[in-house]
Amino acid sequence: NQPNNYLLDRLFVRNLPFTTTEEELFEEFSQFGHVTAVHIPVDDTKRNKGYAFISYESEHDAKRAMDTLDGTDFQGRLIHILPAKPSSDQANDAGIDTSNMTYKERQALARKKEAEAA
Repeated sequence: NQPNNYLLDRLFVRNLPFTTTEEELFEEFSQFGHVTAVHIPVDDTKRNKGYAFISYESEHDAKRAMDTLDGTDFQGRLIHILPAKPSSDQANDAGIDTSNMTYKERQALARKKEAEAA
């Protein structure tokens, strides 16, 4: 695992306009290196939540993008960039895919793991 439980090649970008598209982010962040993925979470109404995850092929490129773009204007808003924390799917050491589970199912799985560890 990464130190401090952060993914150094994946960035968390917040304070994005709700109209931002993954393509626009891909274009903006590609100037710093090879972007392998861009993900903008959406709510139940398919509305952008105002933050995104950008994954790079290299930690060096991610750091350069973060150092350069953090606190800058993107589409009229000051964006804030941090190293991303692993999602619950990536942190799942049992190899179980939780992406299609409900919140209650994920909580039950977590309780079961805690009980097994005790």
